[in-house]
Amino acid sequence: MAEILSVLPTEAARAYLAARSLMEQHPDLAAERLRKALDLLCLKFGGKDLSLADKIRDLSARGHLPAQLQEAVEALKIVDNVGTRESPAKAASAEAWILDSLFKLLAEYLYVLPAKTLKMRSVAGESGRTF
Repeated sequence: MAEILSVLPTEAARAYLAARSLMEQHPDLAAERLRKALDLLCLKFGGKDLSLADKIRDLSARGHLPAQLQEAVEALKIVDNVGTRESPAKAASAEAWILDSLFKLLAEYLYVLPAKTLKMRSVAGESGRTF
């Protein structure tokens, strides 16, 4: 996780760590803070006034994220809908887990992958090769 956090915007990394510290004892608060961390993660890519689901759709449509991440958004919607009716505590835990997983996936695609690609290009350039 340290590798991921090292390439993220500072505020997003801080918000994520704060949320993670609440996961076990207060999953409802963790979920709320994970949503904020996800917003901060997406901030540089636009969509400031969009919902989280719409931000992810927008990022997918613009080629920043694979379409498969839409399935994660759909899973989150299902947990939100079922949880409010049946078991708020269980739903909060599931929501926090999904948001945590979503944060890691978005961080990988939006920040880690580009940083690694840049590093690969640099190493290849140093060896006299290009791609």
